[in-house]
Amino acid sequence: MYTFFYKTYQYIQSTPIKWVFCAFVALAIFNRVWATIHYNIPYLDIDESLMLYALHEMAHFRFHEPAFYGQSYNTVLEAFFALPLYWINLPAHIAISISSAFLAVFPFLFLAYLYYKNSLTNAAILVLVLNFASSAEYDWITGTARGFMSGVFFVSFMFPAIFKPNPKSWFLLGFGFFASVFTTPNALLVTAPLLLVLWVSEYRLVRFYFNVFLGGLLPLAYGIYRFWFYSQNADYVMHVSADMHFSIANMQMGFAMLEDLFGHVIPFFWNKGKLVFIVLLLLMFFGVHRKNWALFLFSGGTLAILILSLGVDRIYNGNLSVFFPYARSFLAFPLVLALAIRHIPIGKGALFFMALMALYLLGSKIDYTTRVQRSYTEKLDNSAEGPVYPGSTQRVEELCKTIQELEQLY
Repeated sequence: MYTFFYKTYQYIQSTPIKWVFCAFVALAIFNRVWATIHYNIPYLDIDESLMLYALHEMAHFRFHEPAFYGQSYNTVLEAFFALPLYWINLPAHIAISISSAFLAVFPFLFLAYLYYKNSLTNAAILVLVLNFASSAEYDWITGTARGFMSGVFFVSFMFPAIFKPNPKSWFLLGFGFFASVFTTPNALLVTAPLLLVLWVSEYRLVRFYFNVFLGGLLPLAYGIYRFWFYSQNADYVMHVSADMHFSIANMQMGFAMLEDLFGHVIPFFWNKGKLVFIVLLLLMFFGVHRKNWALFLFSGGTLAILILSLGVDRIYNGNLSVFFPYARSFLAFPLVLALAIRHIPIGKGALFFMALMALYLLGSKIDYTTRVQRSYTEKLDNSAEGPVYPGSTQRVEELCKTIQELEQLY
């Protein structure tokens, strides 16, 4: 067995790095395609049904409101990106699932490309490894068309400022930050620490503030318009956003249920939510040890946001189901790791070991998804799992067909 792994390692070393990188890109895409085919397309809930309706309306150039239908927050970004697929007659639920998969995987692919372009090849490959070393539940949740990854998608616009700080990248930085804030706030887990690190590097430059503000004008205008629209059309809001209250009691409760809150978002060590805090503390220690203050600020800022978020009652509005998960508030965490690894020297041997482990986990996910799907459809179609009431897409299509037949009769 040792000889097999050693020969495999030697073969990979002799392979041009661009082909190794492309192979891992293909694996990351395959991981997302598998989750989409075996989970996101076959299942549907009431929120996703609204997203399908938004797609149909936008395809006919009818724009009813600036947020997710029936509420004054979130967006229908998945429906917007699905429009080209819908216009070429792809079924709506498939077009939406592909769009959601794109929003979920794009930040990792784009960051890996930027690492590769800037000669951080090992970091680039590890970003892709993190993507397919995620849990099956993470893949399922992030591929759901309910706005969970909209804000995280816009973080991608902030990445160029890391490598080429100039007016153009600062403009994109401002756009990405404010766009993520006004879509889904769960992106703050990564946007706030990243903005802090970039600000520390450029805070003396007036043009930095000017270009960040200029880039943020469009999303700011959207946010102002959305606020004005719902203040004038309160009857559009059928589901009011839950109030956010902070308390120490909430924080104590959060530390007692770390596995439930973070178990789905930690790569490699699935369902080990406590490791989220241990990893961030280790990154902070490494930053101090190497006098890498950017890493220290980034990981420390993320840790501070996580601890403070435990005191907010809104994050406990969920359950262990992948359809209404606690984890939706922390889906940006793997991207935090992806941004942090550029500061850590990664040897080829360590990278090879992590890649092998990730491939094993990918195989485990494939087996797990296949086994789960056999019993999932019947279970969902015969249950009433609130508050989003999921079911199989096939069952929904059958019900819609029955309604159409009854309408023709009467």
